[in-house]
Amino acid sequence: MRNVAQQGGESYLEVVLEYLIEQGKVRSQVEFIDLIRNEVSAEVGEKIMSLREMFLQEGLKKGLQEGRLEGRLEGRQEGIMEGAVNAAKRMLALKLDLDFIANVTQLPITQIKQIEEALR
Repeated sequence: MRNVAQQGGESYLEVVLEYLIEQGKVRSQVEFIDLIRNEVSAEVGEKIMSLREMFLQEGLKKGLQEGRLEGRLEGRQEGIMEGAVNAAKRMLALKLDLDFIANVTQLPITQIKQIEEALR
């Protein structure tokens, strides 16, 4: 590996290390760091560790973005559901037909009956 790095094959080395990680040949962070320390030059090792940090940061950033998006979607769904339930409560208070309420709110009849029971 040291020869590959010395001959300017850093890109090749990066691909090989990514493959080793994906295939489970390097099972832990300690093994990964030992491989870098023992098999490649200090310069290439620093580049690899910088790449590792970059990948970790990208993964963290992506995870946070996905979490925020998921949270917003869940919040919207909860808001829509809350609005439908509140509308059903108002229509039940007006003694409107359950089928009509279900059609307007898009809530199942069973849920409207549960809401009706809770209002009694």
